[in-house]
Amino acid sequence: MSPLTITITTHLNSDDTDDKGLSALIEGCLANDRRSQEMLYRKYYGRMMTTCLRFNPNPDDALEALNNGFYNVFKNLKQYKGNGSFDGWVYHIVRNAALDFVRKRIKYIETGSLDGLDADVELVENACEQLEVNGLLKLLESLPDATRTVFNLFALEGFTHKEIAKMLEISEGTSKWHAAEARKLLQSKLIQLYPHLKK
Repeated sequence: MSPLTITITTHLNSDDTDDKGLSALIEGCLANDRRSQEMLYRKYYGRMMTTCLRFNPNPDDALEALNNGFYNVFKNLKQYKGNGSFDGWVYHIVRNAALDFVRKRIKYIETGSLDGLDADVELVENACEQLEVNGLLKLLESLPDATRTVFNLFALEGFTHKEIAKMLEISEGTSKWHAAEARKLLQSKLIQLYPHLKK
């Protein structure tokens, strides 16, 4: 049975480092120009806020995580050497800030058994493929914090359970449990949205 995969674009294009406007903004930020910092923040606000909301559905928490992320972007901007996408570099930092915010609030506790939680995974896969990002965010809000975080990393971003375990300082078994629990919880929601997919 194939794993649930949903692609979320994390950057616009791989040539953004050649964009003169972006290069000028980066130079301004390196010179601690407040206007350049504000413009860079505004440029990435929408996409990065969506990322933070996936991990922190409360808008105030998401905004705090976003601001923590941009603080780290500005603080570490000298480390960006122009290799690869600047969008991806910003995304990586902001996502880590969102994860740090979650990590401080919750504990990842494995409870129950994995038995039977893979049943009807096709339902989750098929329905999720039909969802817009906003619809997916609404569904994710219904998940417990720890389960939502693991599901985001595993199903939406494609990390392995080994990688997630290292990132969140949990066992691989705990990561697998949360991913399976997310599927089970989402399945009941998706049956309501897409009753024709029920076997």
